[in-house]
Amino acid sequence: MKKFLLTLVLMLPMLAFTGCGNDDEPNTPQENKGSANYSWIKNELVGEWECYRYFNSMSGIWVSTPDYVDFRYDFHADGSVDIYGYNSGSFHYKLSCQGNDVILEIDGISRSVLIRDKNKKEIELGSPVEWLRKIE
Repeated sequence: MKKFLLTLVLMLPMLAFTGCGNDDEPNTPQENKGSANYSWIKNELVGEWECYRYFNSMSGIWVSTPDYVDFRYDFHADGSVDIYGYNSGSFHYKLSCQGNDVILEIDGISRSVLIRDKNKKEIELGSPVEWLRKIE
């Protein structure tokens, strides 16, 4: 019994530290995620996008925009964007990748961009949160 307990005590540290990885290992999938999303967004961004849902931070509810307002973004290859609906006008945009984040800057205002669904060509803009769908 003493030999069994001694063996168990000696094996416990070996089992406890077997699953730990090296802290110096790069986190490659996460590092590549931002650049992969950036490439997809950059290739798809030019064109017309409709806002189909947004979060109203004042009321704290999600609003489906087809019932509320016709709100669209029309991104052009020359770096300009026409916005229709609330805050209509022509602006300049720049797309960048900062670490794992894709950032869309429209006339100095930065917003994060997330891919909601690549097959449906849907993205999410942050602050304020808007869901956009590409019009084809």
